[in-house]
Amino acid sequence: MDYPDNILEKFDVIIASIHTRYRQNEEAMTKRLLRGLKNPHFKIWGHPLGRLVLKRDPVPCDVERILEAIADARVAIEINGDPYRLDLAPQWAKIARKLGLKFIISTDAHSTSNYQNLKFGIHMARRAGICKDEVLNTM
Repeated sequence: MDYPDNILEKFDVIIASIHTRYRQNEEAMTKRLLRGLKNPHFKIWGHPLGRLVLKRDPVPCDVERILEAIADARVAIEINGDPYRLDLAPQWAKIARKLGLKFIISTDAHSTSNYQNLKFGIHMARRAGICKDEVLNTM
């Protein structure tokens, strides 16, 4: 986490995402993600694997191990509807569902015109078989 706990505790929700050092190996990235999950302020795993369609592959990590840790930490997972991200792939969302995880469907909006991305996030969730009672919120 980039900020100390005394700042994080002032927010209602903390969405944590990988934004740097994408090229770490699988072991290092897995440890990094697991360490972040231990922070009690972490509530949503944002654009989970950091992929950019046709530009950047998903970060290398042990996704199943991360999903199991998320289930223990009671953290939700973002399904990102930005057409350049479309992250979390349905194969992983299906496993997350089996573990009883909850989801956030996001537009990843950086301007109001990006709100139209919600439909892509909903389509991704439907491909994974996610039902409305498994979705905490859309944004």
